[in-house]
Amino acid sequence: MNKETDGYLSVFGTALLQSIVDLWEKLEEKPEKRPNQVQTNVVENGLAIAIIILTMAVVESLLNRTRYIMHCRNIHNIPEKEKESLVSFFRLRFKKRGLANRLEELYVIRDVILHNHIWDAEVHREGKLTFTKPPILVLGHGDKKFKKVLNINNRCSKILRLNLFPTRISRRDARKVLRVAYDILYSVESVDQNYCVVSWMSVIYMKKGMEFSEFILRISGEYSDPIPIAELAPE
Repeated sequence: MNKETDGYLSVFGTALLQSIVDLWEKLEEKPEKRPNQVQTNVVENGLAIAIIILTMAVVESLLNRTRYIMHCRNIHNIPEKEKESLVSFFRLRFKKRGLANRLEELYVIRDVILHNHIWDAEVHREGKLTFTKPPILVLGHGDKKFKKVLNINNRCSKILRLNLFPTRISRRDARKVLRVAYDILYSVESVDQNYCVVSWMSVIYMKKGMEFSEFILRISGEYSDPIPIAELAPE
């Protein structure tokens, strides 16, 4: 008797979607407040950081899967340029320069969080926290792509205006990361659903079952490219 076999790849990507939604619900339980010049609310900061890290784990997982399948499940088939990073792979294979540049900024904020880039600063503590002088990034923090995307004047990324000062990361950053990550993965899904599928994966949000695409639309609303500067500019 012949036994049929199927291929299997140990890719966890979409397993994290419900956890991301659950964390977002916890974040929505707290009133939204703009961060001051130095930091956001501690609880909001922690939840936003957790959402960003899980979202980037989904992105990395599914882009790794895509790259492997695209090259016929043979790591030796992957060109050196595409091995450099998943940003390079996405840029070369999907020819979406705008999204590739945004993907690079998502990886930068991920690194800022995972490596806890440290800025050395002096602050006034009366009223809202404010800097007495511009913070200095501690030597050894920030790689080439970080320096490329950083706007040193506001310590945000140049395109999406993501906060690159760790304690200032808030739900606004998490919302932008979620939406752009979805757009990147949906662009891959639109080419071939064998690479990845995120749009119609089921999640429960506010006690209601829905597709992940509906969740993204609900939290981000209509999306314009680029995002309006007035919405993203720090105080």
